[in-house]
Amino acid sequence: MSNFGEALFDLLPVHSALQDKNNEGRKVIDNTVGEWFDHHDVVEFYDNLFFQTASGKYLDLFGRDFGVYRQVDESDDAYRERIVQEKLDHLTPDYLQKVYGLTLYDYIAPFDISENKLTSDNVYLANIFMAVADDDLKKILDKKFILNNSLIWLNADGTVDYINSTTNKYLLNKYSMIYDMENVDSFFDRNTSIKEVKLLLPNAVDVRNLFYDCTNLTDLILNAPKGRYINGLCANCDALVTIDINIPLGYPATNPNDIFPLESDVLKSVRIVMDSRMKSYWINMFSNSSNFPNLEYLSVNGEEVDLS
Repeated sequence: MSNFGEALFDLLPVHSALQDKNNEGRKVIDNTVGEWFDHHDVVEFYDNLFFQTASGKYLDLFGRDFGVYRQVDESDDAYRERIVQEKLDHLTPDYLQKVYGLTLYDYIAPFDISENKLTSDNVYLANIFMAVADDDLKKILDKKFILNNSLIWLNADGTVDYINSTTNKYLLNKYSMIYDMENVDSFFDRNTSIKEVKLLLPNAVDVRNLFYDCTNLTDLILNAPKGRYINGLCANCDALVTIDINIPLGYPATNPNDIFPLESDVLKSVRIVMDSRMKSYWINMFSNSSNFPNLEYLSVNGEEVDLS
């Protein structure tokens, strides 16, 4: 016999059939609703009925109704704030397109960013978008909204930065802080989970050992316009098939032999832009057919080298 059930029945008229303790309906109410309320925190239950006080899975249900889904390890308070920001501040496709002039594309997982496949210009399919914007507009939106992963920024030419793992998992969100860093020395040092990388690092000056000993790295496209210190950049990355490096100020402080793999049977394409003093050195190094027998394309500082 539940306390809540008894209190409920006491509120009923004296002639109610539920006043009979042998009534089957009374027994059902007593053993279900009554027992539930006896053993649960009623205040907590009622709190979870309202958006401002809901928590855990109850808050997830509100988020689902708003079309804003909880991010990995996101706290209740942060999640609630993001729902408010995205909905009350009108973070919708129409709002972003009309007010900020963004061109939006829908992000459909698993989107292969390196090949630009499996995405759509139908921006009403989901709540994660890809967009193109200049740095000033990005800063405005980042300050106005709690974006988290709701917007993935494309470069001005329409391409997307990416870091893909050997299991084809998209990893860039995990390392997004790298965009603000000047010193990325050894940032990915010996990270064997990385397979493909395309990165524009606008602030990076020290890129030494950035991908040192990343032995599963196959494709590297790196643009570091302020980069100067380059020793060990992708040394010992013997699985590299494609190297595309644009570091126009880059010059080795010590022996340049430790910047790239010294020999490879799998390397097929190399494009390098670095300090002009290194041009002859790179041409001589990579055009050596005995060390790079399968190299098909070589360009150094804009000059394509005949490998025949």
